[in-house]
Amino acid sequence: YLLDINSGRFANSYITLGSPSDSYFEYLLKTWIQGGKQEDMFRDMFLEVMDGIFAFMRVYVGDGVTILQEFAGNSQPRKKMDHFTCYLPGVVTLGLELASSEERKTWMSFAENVTSTCFGMYRWSPCGLARKFRKHVRLLFL
Repeated sequence: YLLDINSGRFANSYITLGSPSDSYFEYLLKTWIQGGKQEDMFRDMFLEVMDGIFAFMRVYVGDGVTILQEFAGNSQPRKKMDHFTCYLPGVVTLGLELASSEERKTWMSFAENVTSTCFGMYRWSPCGLARKFRKHVRLLFL
C-alpha cells in the first residue's frame, strides 16, 4: 500500500511486495530483531505479511519458478514480478526462527524458488540485466 504522508492513511489499494513496499516488509522483521526481539507488534505484523503472501500473492508456475503477483485496486491479480521482490528470499530465511516446523519447509522452498526465479530474470535476459519488472516470468524459463 501507499501511505498518505499527511494523514497516515492508505492512499490507494495497490498491493505489491516490490517497489514501493519492499523496505516496509523488510524492516518489519529487522526492527523486531534490532529491538532485541521485544517489540512483538513488528513480529506479528511480519507474520501477517507471510500469511498474506502464501494466501494471496504467491503463484507457483512450475520447475522451481515462483512469482509474486500484485493487486491494483479492485482488479484481478497481475502476474507481474517487480525485481524489487528479489530481497524477499533473504528476509524469509532471516525469519525462519518464527516459523513452525511445518512452515519452515514451506518458507524455505518458497525462498529457494523465488531466488531461482530472480536469478532467471537476470540470467535469461539478453544483456544479463533484468528489467524493472517482468510480466511473463515463465517465458524466461522455457
